[in-house]
Amino acid sequence: AAFPFVYNGDLFTSTDCLRFLEDYPGTTALMLGRGLVANPALAQSLNGGAPLTLSALQNFHDRLYAAYLEHWPQKAVVGHMHEIMKYVLCCFEDPQKHRKALRKATSLSDYSDAVRALFETRQLVENPGFIAGTKV
Repeated sequence: AAFPFVYNGDLFTSTDCLRFLEDYPGTTALMLGRGLVANPALAQSLNGGAPLTLSALQNFHDRLYAAYLEHWPQKAVVGHMHEIMKYVLCCFEDPQKHRKALRKATSLSDYSDAVRALFETRQLVENPGFIAGTKV
C-alpha cells in the first residue's frame, strides 16, 4: 500500500499549487499555511470556487483583527497585525506607500487608518499571493 504524499512549503498562489500538482501528480494534499494568510480564498479557488475579492480579504482582515482585540492586550495587537499584513500586502497593486504607513502605525487608530486607506485605494493583483522576503 502506498503512503499518502502531503506537500508543505512555499505554495503561495494558485499557480504555485497547480504547477506543483502537475509536477507531482501523486500528491494527496497540500499544506498552504502562509499562502492562506495572504489569500484566504486560495483553497476555495483551487477547488473551483470564486477567487479572492477585495471585500473577502477585508472581511478576513477585520474578523482576525477583532479576534486579536478580544484575546490580546491592545498594545500587542498592532504588532501581531503587522505580521499578518506582511502577507496581505502582497495581494495589492503598488502597496509601497501603504506598507510604509502600516510600518509606522503604533496605535490602534493609526493602524486602522492605514488599513482603511489601503483597502479604499488599492486593487488586488491578478493572482494574489505572498511574495517571499516581503516585510511590512
